[in-house]
Amino acid sequence: MKHFFNYLLVAVALLFASTIQAQTGINTSFESPEYNVGTVNNQNSWKVTTGTALVSATADYVRTGTQGLNIFSSTTAVQTDHIPYATTGSGLGGDVYIDFYIKFKSLPSQTFSISAYDLASGSRSFMMDFQTTGKIKLYDGSSGWATQPAYTANTWTRITIKIDNAGAKCQYAIDGVVQNNLFAFREVKNAATTFKYNYTHFSMSAGTSDVAIDDMYIGSTAVSGIAFQESSTNRTITVTQPANGTITLDPVKTIYTMGDVVTASITVPDHYLFSAWTGSLSGTANPNLFTVTANMTIGATVIVDPNNPPASSTITINQPSAGGTISISPVQTTYYNGTTITATFTTASGYAFNGWTGSLSGTINPQSFVLNSNTSIGATTSIISINPHVITVTTAANFKTALTAMNPGDTILVMDGTYNIGGTKVTRGGTVLNPIVIKSKNLFGAQITGASYFNTSYQSYVTYEGFAFKVDPVSTIFKMEGCDHVRITRNWFRMNASSDTTQTSKWITIGELWDNEVCTSHHNRIDHNLFDGKHDQGAWMIIDGSHGIVPAISQHDRIDHNIFQNNTPRVTNEKETIRVGVSDLSHKDAFTVVENNLFMDCDGDPEIVSVKSNCDTIRNNTFRRCLGTISLRQGNNSVVEGNFVFAEGKTAIYGGSTIGCGGVRVYGLNHKIYNNYFEGLTGYKWDAACTLTNGDVTNTSTSLSSHFLPENIVFAFNTLVNNKSNIEIGFDNNASYGKAPINCILANNIVVANENPLVKYYSSTSLAGVSFSNNIMYSSGTSTLGLTGTTDAQIKTLDPLLVHSDCRAYGQNSNYKIPLSLYKLTAASPAINASTGDYSYVNYDFENQPAIGIRDIGADEFDAVDAIANGPVSELQAGPTAPETYVFEVYTNSTAVPTIIDNEIKAYPNPFTGKTIITLPTAASGLLSYSLYNSMGQLMEHKTLNPKNCENKIEINTYSKGILVCILESTTKKYLIKLISK
Repeated sequence: MKHFFNYLLVAVALLFASTIQAQTGINTSFESPEYNVGTVNNQNSWKVTTGTALVSATADYVRTGTQGLNIFSSTTAVQTDHIPYATTGSGLGGDVYIDFYIKFKSLPSQTFSISAYDLASGSRSFMMDFQTTGKIKLYDGSSGWATQPAYTANTWTRITIKIDNAGAKCQYAIDGVVQNNLFAFREVKNAATTFKYNYTHFSMSAGTSDVAIDDMYIGSTAVSGIAFQESSTNRTITVTQPANGTITLDPVKTIYTMGDVVTASITVPDHYLFSAWTGSLSGTANPNLFTVTANMTIGATVIVDPNNPPASSTITINQPSAGGTISISPVQTTYYNGTTITATFTTASGYAFNGWTGSLSGTINPQSFVLNSNTSIGATTSIISINPHVITVTTAANFKTALTAMNPGDTILVMDGTYNIGGTKVTRGGTVLNPIVIKSKNLFGAQITGASYFNTSYQSYVTYEGFAFKVDPVSTIFKMEGCDHVRITRNWFRMNASSDTTQTSKWITIGELWDNEVCTSHHNRIDHNLFDGKHDQGAWMIIDGSHGIVPAISQHDRIDHNIFQNNTPRVTNEKETIRVGVSDLSHKDAFTVVENNLFMDCDGDPEIVSVKSNCDTIRNNTFRRCLGTISLRQGNNSVVEGNFVFAEGKTAIYGGSTIGCGGVRVYGLNHKIYNNYFEGLTGYKWDAACTLTNGDVTNTSTSLSSHFLPENIVFAFNTLVNNKSNIEIGFDNNASYGKAPINCILANNIVVANENPLVKYYSSTSLAGVSFSNNIMYSSGTSTLGLTGTTDAQIKTLDPLLVHSDCRAYGQNSNYKIPLSLYKLTAASPAINASTGDYSYVNYDFENQPAIGIRDIGADEFDAVDAIANGPVSELQAGPTAPETYVFEVYTNSTAVPTIIDNEIKAYPNPFTGKTIITLPTAASGLLSYSLYNSMGQLMEHKTLNPKNCENKIEINTYSKGILVCILESTTKKYLIKLISK
């Protein structure tokens, strides 16, 4: 019995010890013998996945004792985890405390993140980002907290965190100072309601970091000396100080208890008056006695004393003629004396800031001063004068070094090979007279691989050319901040698919540092690239800006001659191929031009091109088999012109419903949609060829996310042929959009279809906001007009006599061919010289042929004389191998060969490398003329063949890369096939 009792005591002791052990995940200063110097991987529950993490005895990494933890990387991503509870059933519940010291020897080149995870649900409790700016971004749910505490390079910073697993909240203390907020968990997954702490995650996507960690504790015991909120009755009071005045509280506490009685007082300087309390308090009582019943915010309105105002002064800014721009904060017309002003000079790449002039002096930048008199501010700059060099790159290390050392006029020539450069921030740039070129020596010869991306920051006059990007999933490939005249051209972009369904990427963003007060981004160009396969979430390309107190958008950017193909799978939102703007920038003038691009199978989002800004132009693009629309979603005064949209029979099932390919969907004010061609579209409701739904707010609304009703919209000189739904007006989204269109007009359009109503409207109220003027609409088959009581002045129900033609004009000058047949006017068409109304901006047609006399109705001008300068875009006009300019018609000597057939001859393989074989059609008879052209239109090979003599196969051997065109011509037919040589 005694032995059994002893065993029982031992068992209880072991159980008790185990219970105590489970309450502490880690409590260490990384000393020996607990930790050995060297990699921390597999020591005491540490796991190093990427980058390097060492237990170090070097003094720089030690706060106390003789050892500390060093996490670092020079080029690659970082992932180091401490996983004390590696199974989903284990972990710390309830309140968990984390306390450690961290030091960055120098600020990281990319954001360094620390977060904690619950294995059972995959949720994250807290997340904090140590940013390159020396600020710490704390997350309140999925959003960053507006207040960003600072940290300093080469200085130990104490981080203390309380995780409240029961309430799904966190609290932070930085160097012992509790941040005045209760933070929601960073991410709650799988609808979880219960949580445990399992492990801590240290990570950086790529780049350079050198981080020390020491004196680390994680457990259930509260950290001594840190006054976290420990009771459900505890509350916080946040004081927002006015610009002119000081609010004080009595008593002063970090955490208050419900029921505490507090006095708020405000004092204001001479020339100002206290007006009223704001936030959780109201009224004008001063002092204000109140009882704490909740978390509170307290502010005050202070106004100028009208009987005794302070003196005021003005600030005159004298911008330098070149080299950068001066900005001041705050931005006002006049300032009261005593106001603190901050002047900032943003230096253009290729220039040096030499100093302030006028009322300021010295070289401190930014420079703050107190205004007491009229002030002028200027600056002097100088061009960085260095002889241009050609820098040859053969390794990733060479490449990164060259990017940090390049100067105006330099060319970085990257030789064939693979380059995993990680996350690379590039800040050096050129000038208008001495631009920088960064290019692959041979097209696609230099391949950018791995988790590589470029963060181009305040660059000017730099070109990135000819690379093949085949990268692992990253959040962005080019993140452009405050750049101007940066060009990304003739590259091939691909991103490997990720098994992570939450993976999100935006391949190119053009904008500014997120919270800047000004946006210095403008005149960038993305052209002649191939974007091949978008498989994760996120928009493919974005025009963005700054989101500070006064948001601003990048201006005058151009996206042209690119190929976008295979944006899939479909999601409900946030997977646009191109998005111009965003909701909080939607009333800003962007002046973006999207032109001459080819979109194929871009199905990821209902909005293929989404416009969320003012004054943009979407023109001369071709859309093939794209499930969605060009969407003027927010903003005003944009133009959609000269686009060609084809469905080619494509539909899909999404969300249990059939979706199809659409045309243009419009919201907002003063848009013009003209000279567009829509053929065989399969969409309806949201995706008709012309979609004017109702809105949910009027255009006087200050909303930044609503659907503004269509107003003053012009839809004119368009051709719509055989679409499932041509014009839809007033869809109200199940009665949630109650605002009908106002003063919209459909004029001088041609609409032809053989099924369904040509015009569908959902209410007479919505129809009343749309007028019709001088349209030709022709129904055949089971189609109807869809309207009653119209006049000839509104709609002429005539056959426009269209014909499928690849000529400038049908039956006229057929020596000149276009690459793709379109429904065009014939000589007898009633549309010729028949338009009415004042549309002086439509003095040419969808092929950029000028109007002859009175402009014809529809998108086509009957013109057999003038050259065609626009047409459906193919691989010959867009993508990395297309020439800078391309004529959209081909001359042939034989008017007796009217047909181009591209499906009767085959090439295998295609695409090919080096060699392919073309098999001739068995029906071919007589002699055949064979010609092979490169993408520049240059003849590479020509010969005559006789299929009867068994010359039925052509072997092509070439090292020429890109798009090739093979033309075979007999006396009766012409055969054309496109080849891709890799």
